[in-house]
Amino acid sequence: KEENCQVNIKTRKNCQFCRYKLCKEAGMKTAWVLTDEERKQKFKGRGKKKSPSQHKMDEALGKTIQTSISSADLASIDSYLMANSHCELSHIRDIDDYLVRQIIRMVAFRAKLDDVSQQQLKTVMLARYRRFANRLSEFQELCTADREEILKHNLVHLAKLATCNMLSLGKTWTSQLCPLLGAREVEKLDTKLMSLNLTGLDNLRLTYNMFFSTNKQEENFTES
Repeated sequence: KEENCQVNIKTRKNCQFCRYKLCKEAGMKTAWVLTDEERKQKFKGRGKKKSPSQHKMDEALGKTIQTSISSADLASIDSYLMANSHCELSHIRDIDDYLVRQIIRMVAFRAKLDDVSQQQLKTVMLARYRRFANRLSEFQELCTADREEILKHNLVHLAKLATCNMLSLGKTWTSQLCPLLGAREVEKLDTKLMSLNLTGLDNLRLTYNMFFSTNKQEENFTES
């Protein structure tokens, strides 16, 4: 009802709506979702009786899959997702209203972020990945000095990697902005822009130089 269900390995079938939202946030293309007719065609014949040899092969494959990922591994995956707040549908609590307006302007008019909003975005991303690192149980086992040393040399690279992943080729603007704003906020923005009859949004892809000045590429994520 609140459109904010916890989705993990065990609960993924409980709420199709929230699962679908997270799939879109992760970059799923809705065009890839099978229609009823395509689904019938794909799974045609699966209800037929299998031969003994086929049953043996299926059982062997099932055992391989079951033993390939342990319960401890699944728990680790869940903990990483929770530490990164990946399942949250809104990520704008730590984003200044000015930066939000500049991002909307970017999508609506293909405008670039100005210097102020570039600095705000850099600050937000570095702070987010610092929090992510500090939430990891393995990281918490280290002393404060070691943690700060690791962050000093790796936090900037982590933020750059996240930016590159966010702007991966093949993603449209809705998928690109989901990690930054959250799926719910992107859906609101998409609905608002569609109501204004803006054209070219379906295939719009945001580029790096819309977020950051290319002549400052090396210094974009340098911590102040």
